[in-house]
Amino acid sequence: PRTIHHPHKMSTDGATSPQDDVTSRLTDTSKYTGTHQQRFNEDGTGKGKAGREDLMIDDGSTNAARKAPSPTARTSKVVVKKWDGKKFGTQADMPRRITIFLFGDAHDEGTVVVLNHSVKNLKAVFARIPNLPTGRPKKLVQQDLRTKITDLDGFRDGGQYLALPTPAFKVSGPEQQGVPKTFKYVERKNDLTYDIKRAQEMWPKMKPKEFTKAAKQFEVYDADGNGFIDINEISASLVTLGFDVHEDKIGHMLAEFDADGNGVLDVYEFFGVVQKAKDEPGSENILVQGADSSICLVM
Repeated sequence: PRTIHHPHKMSTDGATSPQDDVTSRLTDTSKYTGTHQQRFNEDGTGKGKAGREDLMIDDGSTNAARKAPSPTARTSKVVVKKWDGKKFGTQADMPRRITIFLFGDAHDEGTVVVLNHSVKNLKAVFARIPNLPTGRPKKLVQQDLRTKITDLDGFRDGGQYLALPTPAFKVSGPEQQGVPKTFKYVERKNDLTYDIKRAQEMWPKMKPKEFTKAAKQFEVYDADGNGFIDINEISASLVTLGFDVHEDKIGHMLAEFDADGNGVLDVYEFFGVVQKAKDEPGSENILVQGADSSICLVM
């Protein structure tokens, strides 16, 4: 005859059966180990979704999501670590995010590109842009629709750029047919100009080529041509120039060189910040050597 087992049945002498021991081990969370233990709090209550699934952290520096380091971290607020100023050779490891739009596609919403330390030339950026309706793009312009991008230092963190079909192609304005509707046009009020003699008198440690390189980066972040950049733009500009700059130092520099106390810097005040950054140990020749600090990865 077939024997029927009763897993929760007590033995005749009152002792727990082997089946009951197994059931106890499976239901007593205090005895769990490994990943099973991580699904429950100390009082035996479950952690819910945080204990069952691998929650993802996307910090914007890459197109790959990252797993949370532990179940405890999954239940707490995700804190993205700020850039710590470390560099790889002459490249500052501070990625910039740009959006590239395609001329000829009125409904294009843009391709997001993360500039980091994976590619070293402008050609690689073009390789990551989708085709235009007429073929491969050959030219990139800034949000003023007239300033051509000639190297990686010409990209501004958070900036938008328009891809054009030929090197000689020009856009008359934001209303021209072919400009995507979501492209944000920024009218440049003025091109940057400065008095080199005045600059040299104010900051004698700077060389003429260093003024030129610093001024170019200032103009990249002064997108509307109003002649000023703010603290976030100062930080990004210095990193693009190749300096090891910690965020806590930027506030002190702004306070030191913002002569009129308006919270922004003009180009002469920015030159002072650059000279201050050059005085940091190991940074003396960065502007002379140049800093190829931007490389890209498409999201």
